[in-house]
Amino acid sequence: MLTSPRHASGTDRVNEVAKKFDYPFVVNLQGDEPLIPRRLVRDFARKLTELDDNSLLTCVSHATIEGKDNPNVVKAVLNNNDEALYFSRAPIPFDRDGGGKTMFTHWGVYGFTKGALERFCAFPQGKLEKREKLEQLRALENGMRIQCITTRDRCSGIDTPEDAEAFRKSVEGL
Repeated sequence: MLTSPRHASGTDRVNEVAKKFDYPFVVNLQGDEPLIPRRLVRDFARKLTELDDNSLLTCVSHATIEGKDNPNVVKAVLNNNDEALYFSRAPIPFDRDGGGKTMFTHWGVYGFTKGALERFCAFPQGKLEKREKLEQLRALENGMRIQCITTRDRCSGIDTPEDAEAFRKSVEGL
Protein backbone atom coordinates (compact mmCIF):
# COMPACT_ATOMS: atom_id res chain seq x y z
CA MET A 1 0.00 0.00 0.00
CA LEU A 2 1.19 3.48 -0.77
CA THR A 3 1.80 5.48 2.42
CA SER A 4 2.45 9.09 3.27
CA PRO A 5 5.91 10.37 2.34
CA ARG A 6 6.03 12.26 5.65
CA HIS A 7 6.83 9.22 7.82
CA ALA A 8 10.10 9.17 9.74
CA SER A 9 10.62 5.40 9.48
CA GLY A 10 9.41 2.18 7.96
CA THR A 11 7.63 1.33 11.18
CA ASP A 12 5.65 4.56 10.93
CA ARG A 13 4.59 3.49 7.42
CA VAL A 14 3.63 0.03 8.71
CA ASN A 15 1.51 1.67 11.41
CA GLU A 16 -0.40 3.68 8.79
CA VAL A 17 -1.28 0.45 6.96
CA ALA A 18 -1.97 -1.53 10.16
CA LYS A 19 -4.66 0.96 11.19
CA LYS A 20 -6.75 -0.29 8.24
CA PHE A 21 -6.83 -3.86 9.56
CA ASP A 22 -8.02 -5.55 12.73
CA TYR A 23 -5.09 -7.80 13.68
CA PRO A 24 -3.73 -8.15 17.23
CA PHE A 25 -0.08 -8.40 16.07
CA VAL A 26 1.93 -6.67 13.37
CA VAL A 27 5.27 -7.68 11.84
CA ASN A 28 7.53 -5.23 10.04
CA LEU A 29 9.84 -7.35 7.87
CA GLN A 30 12.02 -4.79 6.19
CA GLY A 31 12.66 -5.10 2.48
CA ASP A 32 16.42 -5.30 2.94
CA GLU A 33 16.04 -8.68 4.71
CA PRO A 34 14.70 -10.94 1.93
CA LEU A 35 16.43 -14.12 3.08
CA ILE A 36 15.08 -14.58 6.61
CA PRO A 37 14.73 -18.36 7.05
CA ARG A 38 11.21 -19.79 7.34
CA ARG A 39 12.09 -21.49 10.62
CA LEU A 40 13.00 -18.12 12.11
CA VAL A 41 9.71 -16.62 10.89
CA ARG A 42 7.83 -19.43 12.70
CA ASP A 43 9.84 -18.88 15.92
CA PHE A 44 9.22 -15.15 15.60
CA ALA A 45 5.45 -15.66 15.23
CA ARG A 46 5.32 -17.86 18.35
CA LYS A 47 7.32 -15.40 20.46
CA LEU A 48 5.28 -12.48 19.17
CA THR A 49 2.18 -13.74 21.01
CA GLU A 50 3.98 -13.27 24.35
CA LEU A 51 4.43 -9.50 23.93
CA ASP A 52 2.64 -6.76 25.83
CA ASP A 53 1.89 -3.21 24.73
CA ASN A 54 5.24 -1.94 26.10
CA SER A 55 7.41 -4.40 24.17
CA LEU A 56 8.53 -5.25 20.70
CA LEU A 57 10.40 -8.18 19.23
CA THR A 58 13.38 -8.38 16.91
CA CYS A 59 16.17 -10.79 15.92
CA VAL A 60 19.90 -10.79 16.42
CA SER A 61 22.70 -13.15 15.44
CA HIS A 62 26.38 -13.38 16.25
CA ALA A 63 28.32 -10.74 14.34
CA THR A 64 31.05 -11.67 11.93
CA ILE A 65 34.52 -10.16 12.06
CA GLU A 66 33.87 -8.58 8.64
CA GLY A 67 30.77 -6.75 9.87
CA LYS A 68 32.22 -5.49 13.12
CA ASP A 69 33.41 -2.13 11.81
CA ASN A 70 30.85 -1.77 9.00
CA PRO A 71 28.36 1.03 9.83
CA ASN A 72 25.77 -0.66 7.58
CA VAL A 73 25.77 -3.63 9.97
CA VAL A 74 23.79 -2.68 13.08
CA LYS A 75 25.17 -4.07 16.33
CA ALA A 76 23.14 -4.84 19.46
CA VAL A 77 23.95 -5.20 23.14
CA LEU A 78 21.61 -7.42 25.19
CA ASN A 79 20.96 -7.84 28.88
CA ASN A 80 20.72 -11.20 30.68
CA ASN A 81 17.03 -11.50 29.69
CA ASP A 82 17.75 -11.19 25.93
CA GLU A 83 16.39 -7.65 25.91
CA ALA A 84 18.19 -4.94 23.96
CA LEU A 85 20.16 -2.38 25.91
CA TYR A 86 21.35 -0.48 22.84
CA PHE A 87 21.82 -0.63 19.07
CA SER A 88 24.57 1.12 17.14
CA ARG A 89 26.34 1.32 13.83
CA ALA A 90 29.58 1.39 15.85
CA PRO A 91 31.25 -1.80 17.14
CA ILE A 92 29.63 -2.29 20.54
CA PRO A 93 30.31 -3.35 23.17
CA PHE A 94 33.90 -2.21 22.91
CA ASP A 95 36.25 -5.14 23.53
CA ARG A 96 38.83 -3.32 25.66
CA ASP A 97 40.85 -6.40 26.59
CA GLY A 98 40.61 -8.03 23.17
CA GLY A 99 39.03 -11.16 24.58
CA GLY A 100 36.81 -11.65 21.55
CA LYS A 101 33.54 -11.57 23.42
CA THR A 102 30.31 -12.03 21.51
CA MET A 103 28.96 -9.15 19.47
CA PHE A 104 25.45 -9.29 18.04
CA THR A 105 24.14 -8.14 14.66
CA HIS A 106 20.59 -6.82 14.42
CA TRP A 107 18.18 -8.05 11.73
CA GLY A 108 15.59 -5.76 10.11
CA VAL A 109 12.46 -7.38 11.48
CA TYR A 110 10.18 -6.06 14.23
CA GLY A 111 7.08 -7.49 15.85
CA PHE A 112 4.51 -5.57 17.87
CA THR A 113 1.13 -5.93 19.46
CA LYS A 114 -1.09 -3.45 17.67
CA GLY A 115 -1.11 -1.34 20.85
CA ALA A 116 2.70 -1.34 21.09
CA LEU A 117 2.99 -0.30 17.43
CA GLU A 118 0.61 2.62 17.99
CA ARG A 119 2.48 3.56 21.18
CA PHE A 120 5.85 3.46 19.41
CA CYS A 121 4.61 5.61 16.54
CA ALA A 122 3.08 8.18 18.90
CA PHE A 123 6.55 9.02 20.23
CA PRO A 124 8.48 11.70 18.38
CA GLN A 125 11.82 10.74 16.89
CA GLY A 126 14.40 10.85 19.65
CA LYS A 127 17.93 12.23 19.72
CA LEU A 128 19.55 8.80 19.52
CA GLU A 129 17.28 7.64 16.69
CA LYS A 130 18.19 10.72 14.68
CA ARG A 131 21.89 10.44 15.47
CA GLU A 132 22.31 6.72 14.65
CA LYS A 133 19.51 6.61 12.03
CA LEU A 134 18.08 3.57 13.85
CA GLU A 135 14.34 3.64 14.49
CA GLN A 136 14.44 0.99 17.25
CA LEU A 137 16.24 3.50 19.47
CA ARG A 138 12.96 5.44 19.66
CA ALA A 139 11.50 2.55 21.65
CA LEU A 140 14.47 2.37 24.04
CA GLU A 141 14.54 6.15 24.51
CA ASN A 142 10.91 5.98 25.64
CA GLY A 143 11.20 3.02 28.03
CA MET A 144 9.84 0.28 25.80
CA ARG A 145 11.44 -3.17 26.01
CA ILE A 146 12.89 -4.85 22.94
CA GLN A 147 12.92 -8.63 23.30
CA CYS A 148 15.50 -10.30 21.03
CA ILE A 149 15.47 -13.75 19.49
CA THR A 150 19.05 -14.90 19.00
CA THR A 151 19.54 -17.07 15.96
CA ARG A 152 22.54 -18.99 14.67
CA ASP A 153 21.60 -18.02 11.13
CA ARG A 154 23.70 -15.34 9.49
CA CYS A 155 22.17 -11.98 8.73
CA SER A 156 22.45 -11.26 5.04
CA GLY A 157 20.74 -7.93 4.66
CA ILE A 158 20.98 -5.78 1.57
CA ASP A 159 22.51 -2.51 2.70
CA THR A 160 24.71 -1.43 -0.21
CA PRO A 161 24.74 -1.67 -4.01
CA GLU A 162 27.36 -4.42 -3.65
CA ASP A 163 25.02 -6.37 -1.35
CA ALA A 164 22.22 -6.00 -3.89
CA GLU A 165 24.43 -7.32 -6.69
CA ALA A 166 25.55 -10.29 -4.55
CA PHE A 167 21.88 -11.03 -3.74
CA ARG A 168 20.90 -10.88 -7.43
CA LYS A 169 23.68 -13.33 -8.31
CA SER A 170 22.70 -15.68 -5.47
CA VAL A 171 19.09 -15.97 -6.62
CA GLU A 172 19.66 -16.10 -10.38
CA GLY A 173 18.19 -19.28 -11.77
CA LEU A 174 16.17 -20.20 -8.68
